[in-house]
Amino acid sequence: MLRFISFSFWGLLFVSYAPVKLTQTIKEANIRFDLPSEEWFYAEKIKNGSKSLSYVYKRQPIELDEEEIIPMISIMVEELAKDVDKDAYLKELQAKTEYKITEQFGIESGKFTYSAAICFKATYIDVMHEHHTVYMLNGYSARSGFQMILDANTDVMPQVEKEFLAVLKSVR
Repeated sequence: MLRFISFSFWGLLFVSYAPVKLTQTIKEANIRFDLPSEEWFYAEKIKNGSKSLSYVYKRQPIELDEEEIIPMISIMVEELAKDVDKDAYLKELQAKTEYKITEQFGIESGKFTYSAAICFKATYIDVMHEHHTVYMLNGYSARSGFQMILDANTDVMPQVEKEFLAVLKSVR
């Protein structure tokens, strides 16, 4: 896929095409996943102390009642101790969530393929009193745990749900 790039220099317009990288690598979690389309882009990396960080991806805005709604994907990664019980870690992550879990999926559901993970769908109300629906994939690799949150305003979830499910299926 190609993305159109243009710039001007001394009044001249230069045009080129740059490849859009849809496969993303989160080296700290030893995972890769695919963004579902060119409408998605890497936004930022945030350090949350010495053993934790987050990656944030955003989608081009969706117009809804004259508002621009921006769905997001965030991946929080934390270093795990060598002796941690990884299955207990996954259950602990799920228990800590402040979201209202509406569905939980095992790998047999076909909604995701990363075997060292659990997945669920949940809802919450943000500080602006907007209703959100999220998919969460809690997983681990050799030395890291991660939580992938795919978040959208509930009113636009019908427009992005297939994209979210494609992302979940692509995690490897």
